[in-house]
Amino acid sequence: MKCAKTVLLGVKNLSELFQAGQKVKDIHFIVFDRLGEEVFVTDDIMVGWDGKYKGKDMPSDVYVYHLTATMKDGTEVKRKGNIILSR
Repeated sequence: MKCAKTVLLGVKNLSELFQAGQKVKDIHFIVFDRLGEEVFVTDDIMVGWDGKYKGKDMPSDVYVYHLTATMKDGTEVKRKGNIILSR
């Protein structure tokens, strides 16, 4: 995950959230701020959050992510967790 000075539980890109060999068909990734406002959304596994919202750097804080992926075999995977943004 391309996140400037952002740590997603040690994950560098969204594909690392899945075991090697799994085939991801579709993905939906959302990042929320502390107040629950959506600050980032993507459906592209190769696009990560850069720590910005509306072109401005977000402050150092803990953010929440929700990730839903559909695998090529039809299985749906849901993950939720925290992102620590440190500048």
